[in-house]
Amino acid sequence: MKQINIESKRTLKAKLLATTVLASTLSVACAPGFETVTALSCMSGQSCSATNGSLSGGGGTNGGSSSSDWSAISMDGSINGGRFDRTKVVDIDKTAKTLVVRLPFIAGVQIGIEAPLPIKEIPGATIGIEPNTDGSSALVLRLPLAKVLRGVDFLQPGRLPNGDPLPAIPEGELPSLGLSLSRSADLKGALYLSPTVVGLFVNTKFDPTIRLTMPIRDQARTKTYGYFTSIPAKQGFDGGFFISIALPDDLARAIDDLL
Repeated sequence: MKQINIESKRTLKAKLLATTVLASTLSVACAPGFETVTALSCMSGQSCSATNGSLSGGGGTNGGSSSSDWSAISMDGSINGGRFDRTKVVDIDKTAKTLVVRLPFIAGVQIGIEAPLPIKEIPGATIGIEPNTDGSSALVLRLPLAKVLRGVDFLQPGRLPNGDPLPAIPEGELPSLGLSLSRSADLKGALYLSPTVVGLFVNTKFDPTIRLTMPIRDQARTKTYGYFTSIPAKQGFDGGFFISIALPDDLARAIDDLL
């Protein structure tokens, strides 16, 4: 896994991040709507499409449009169930032409606001802490849609930092880029990027203990765009959290026509 260092203007409070996200995950375990993972049935270099309750290769539908009008493009995905039920974690910024992926934190807990910083290996991509309207914060990844559609050709396939297969990815790996999110290097992550498929992992210093997976669905909860997964600590490796997102085929085609 290729490594880069993204230093913020002031150190992110990693322990507070770990504790708050863990608290939310433990509340998920007994929440309605919890389900075990159904795989992102797409391979590296292939596109994926959304179906009800799972993601599968082939020609699904998702509410995207082949219209030449950007106003017809839509992808609002929220966590289904648990502490973060209906918290939006993926959408499309049609003005900036970027895919936006958010890792949420608990409302009312202050972790500091950091200006998004560029990921130099992927021009136009940024990552950083941003505020939400409810007073909470989120670790936000912004990727140019052109990179999401086509991926990048210089990254080597990688798994989770602990060596485990990526959750919900049939091959268990995707082209990856390591991220260091603090000066002390105690808050780390990894970006996974293959055509139409995006993954983001962030470590926690506090062990999530168990592996739980929540689907990421549209507002009607009829279409599944990805999954939010807690990753237990493993000997020599921190636990963490992993988000996977796949653009449905029809949406990817519509966006490609507009770029």
